[in-house]
Amino acid sequence: MQKRILFVLFTFINLSLMFGQTSTQPYGGGTQASPYQISTIDNLYWLSQNSLEWDKYYLQVNNIDAQASNGWDGNAGFTPIGNSTTSFTGTYSGNDKTISNITINRSGTTNIGLFGKVDGGSISRLGVTSLSITGNSSTGGLVGTATNSTNISNCYSTGTVTGGSTSGGSGNVGGLIGGHYSSSMVTNSYSSCSVTGEDQNIGGLVGTNSSSSIISNSYSTGEVGGEQYLGGLVGENRNSAIISNSYCHGNVTRVNNTNLTVGGFVGVNDAATIEYSYSIGDVNGVTGTSYGFIGWDKNGTGIFASNFFDYIASNRDSPGAGATSKSTSDMKTEATYTDAGWDFTNTWEFDGVVGSYPSIQANAAPTPVELTSFTATSSSATVVLNWTTATEVNNYGFDVESKRASPDDWTIIGFVEGHGNSNSPKNYSFVVSTSSENDIFFRLKQIDTDGVFEYSDVVTVEMELSKNFKLGQNYPNPFNPTTSIAFTLPTNGFVTLKVYNTIGEEVAELLNKNIEAGNHNVIFNALNLPTGAYFYRIISDNFSETKKMLLIK
Repeated sequence: MQKRILFVLFTFINLSLMFGQTSTQPYGGGTQASPYQISTIDNLYWLSQNSLEWDKYYLQVNNIDAQASNGWDGNAGFTPIGNSTTSFTGTYSGNDKTISNITINRSGTTNIGLFGKVDGGSISRLGVTSLSITGNSSTGGLVGTATNSTNISNCYSTGTVTGGSTSGGSGNVGGLIGGHYSSSMVTNSYSSCSVTGEDQNIGGLVGTNSSSSIISNSYSTGEVGGEQYLGGLVGENRNSAIISNSYCHGNVTRVNNTNLTVGGFVGVNDAATIEYSYSIGDVNGVTGTSYGFIGWDKNGTGIFASNFFDYIASNRDSPGAGATSKSTSDMKTEATYTDAGWDFTNTWEFDGVVGSYPSIQANAAPTPVELTSFTATSSSATVVLNWTTATEVNNYGFDVESKRASPDDWTIIGFVEGHGNSNSPKNYSFVVSTSSENDIFFRLKQIDTDGVFEYSDVVTVEMELSKNFKLGQNYPNPFNPTTSIAFTLPTNGFVTLKVYNTIGEEVAELLNKNIEAGNHNVIFNALNLPTGAYFYRIISDNFSETKKMLLIK
């Protein structure tokens, strides 16, 4: 009996070691200033199990071996971070670390990847290596579905990815991302995963790139196999999406169906853009529906610029659409690309190996936030700052800083939240109330979600003392609970500034004293007052004026 008990205990201990899951909350507070620090597989498991924390900030501080995930959850493996019910909306910085040997085996579940569904979140500088991932539709090595301005940068994946639905519909399976939608962005990333998918939209890097989303400075080298709309880089590129400065080397093989499209670079392109890109992989499919670059340019609505494919390596004479066919020798000649306007100063390079194809430079990152204008205008005691961005990647926001004449005494006077990721111009403004009669200098500190920042140029405002009395409109208005009231006095004098409700009752006295000539502002705090309209009135010598303001709580 004792031997039997010992045997059972020994077996239990071994099974616990093999398949046990320990949840350990990581160090940190989950804020940008103090992110959760992911250092162990137990921290990663904690993250996967706590959906209420999926809107927080994370920093990976060690390489993590996730081999133990193979036996978790009844052999279904790791549970994706983010799913169809609750998306990951936070920020995860991999800090140039890796997660290796992760296993997910959930063929009946959609949105499968290390991150199942990311909605407006950010993942950067992370490698997922030697992975084995199986899912239903929307399956990727790193992310199953990325949507609503999600940003993926400097990430990569290696291993095997299998996905797609056997019941019909869209597979959306990719080595890095399954579905990439709604102004999301992938930059400086790659996948060498072997990708196999059911149904349609199967790509070496991304299954579907759609709805103004962008893939740039990225590539794939793994084998791609599936049924329809197969592409070496992307299965389907559609709806004003863009692929720029990217390439693929992997072979593309269609299985089962014999009459559906295969492309060396993209399976189907529908009203979308491809520029400065190339493919060289062997395309294995039926002649007439399988082509060297694009399998099908739907309705002839694609926009293409300076793309190439290797007609010898691909075993295809025709690109299908969107590219110029070149011999292997031409594809390994720099002049082929520079003559077509490719940038070999900042983006592309030949790595020095004789007989090589071009590759993306390691430091070829696009400008995270492109600031196109920054201006300042003054009116009496108020300065209005306006600025515009052309594009934004990973933009947390802007600190607004000012200083007077003395050097290096910059002070943060406000913060304006950024748009995260955007492919279209965005306009910003910030109003400053000041009593200065001297020049004031302003600058912006643009901050990324991972804490990286960059300063704008400095703008200068020349403040002049008005020769007339002036009472400015309070800012902000409406307000809750504080607002600033600016006024100008051309001469020294006794000033009263009071606030009244709508029936004429005085509710606050802000000033009742002698004031020197100049530009001034006073802060009014209505914390103890109810929502409603109020009037503020200034009286000084022969001048008086009244303005209305609105408190909304």
